[in-house]
Amino acid sequence: MLIIDRNVLAERRRLVEADLAENGFDALVLYAQGSSVGSASKSHGYMSFLTDWDSYNTPGVLVLVPGKAPVLFVANIFLKYMTEQTWWLDDVRFAAPPVLAEEVARALEERCGACRKIAYIGRGETPVPFWEGLRAATGAAEYAEYESRVDPLRVVKDPVQYSIHYRGAEICDAMFQELRREIRQGKPVYQLQNAMIRLAHDSGAEHALVWLTVGSAAEYCHFRREECQRVPQIGDQVLVGIYLLYHGHWAHALRMGTYGAPSPAQQRAFDIVLEMENAGLEALRPGGNLYDVHHAFERVYRKHFSERDDAGVFRFRAAHGLGHSYEDPITSAPFPQPYTAHRIEPDAFLEIRPGMLFEFHPNFFQKGVAGGAVGDMIHVGEHGNEIMTAFPRQSIRWDR
Repeated sequence: MLIIDRNVLAERRRLVEADLAENGFDALVLYAQGSSVGSASKSHGYMSFLTDWDSYNTPGVLVLVPGKAPVLFVANIFLKYMTEQTWWLDDVRFAAPPVLAEEVARALEERCGACRKIAYIGRGETPVPFWEGLRAATGAAEYAEYESRVDPLRVVKDPVQYSIHYRGAEICDAMFQELRREIRQGKPVYQLQNAMIRLAHDSGAEHALVWLTVGSAAEYCHFRREECQRVPQIGDQVLVGIYLLYHGHWAHALRMGTYGAPSPAQQRAFDIVLEMENAGLEALRPGGNLYDVHHAFERVYRKHFSERDDAGVFRFRAAHGLGHSYEDPITSAPFPQPYTAHRIEPDAFLEIRPGMLFEFHPNFFQKGVAGGAVGDMIHVGEHGNEIMTAFPRQSIRWDR
């Protein structure tokens, strides 16, 4: 399971421990979900970054005290047995959910005595019984949010992280090829999704999810079997998005096209989103302002749609950071969701740095007309950017 060098993980924890000590924290408690939660979990990204651990469909808790050996708690007995055979941490303990808080508190007492100030990661995903039990068991200890102090360490990807993300991009490309093979077999959409997901799992991914929208005018992303019963027909748009977690590193890609020749409206939708993506790529340069990338997307979009069109158009964010989380912290902030209340300050600035990794997926869904979405993994290099996903960026004729 361990594919990140132990020395790399040790250095990440050393940086965290130094920050804990410098800021008066006695310990860090990290509560994390496993990969089965997929893109719904942010806590998993912190656990993966610091330990390369995945608790799958159960929670895990890391206790980190500066200068002391870390303790990992698993809530499934079979994961405990697995760590004895394959894992690198010397101190992995099983604690069933009803006593997990009590056991974590005991480990804190072992490592630092009466902890006064405890850093905490994963509060937003922590169940109330665990949180209340831990607070009660640690007495007067003060707890403070700590995600924001780890986030800067995750902004730039090292060569090992890049290589794993690149493998994820290759799997995405293979999944698009699988759709191209299967779509001509007369299968309903949900079976096409299953074929793509099966290939991802066979390729080593621990989590894969596919949305696949098929119809004369794509209106939004279709995930569930209930909305994926249609068999592709001549004249349909076919839009597909892949969410993939490979060894704790996210991969993500979108493609679009038609079953049969595209109509003028369908072709126009593709042309607009490709123009948007190219504008974002042009703005993504080391040393530049990441907020300018968002503005580049928006300028192209507003060239084709006025505010009067907004009521009939659905959009989601045109890009976000990618890493150990589906929406990596810090680098996702410049790309707000259009369907939520947001305001970008005129002087907002975030420097584009080599090693940053993004998913660009400009999109729009114009009700009753056509939808458009194209998406790629983008890596920032020393002198420019690289499109990591290789499947053609064109309007795909899926019936060929």
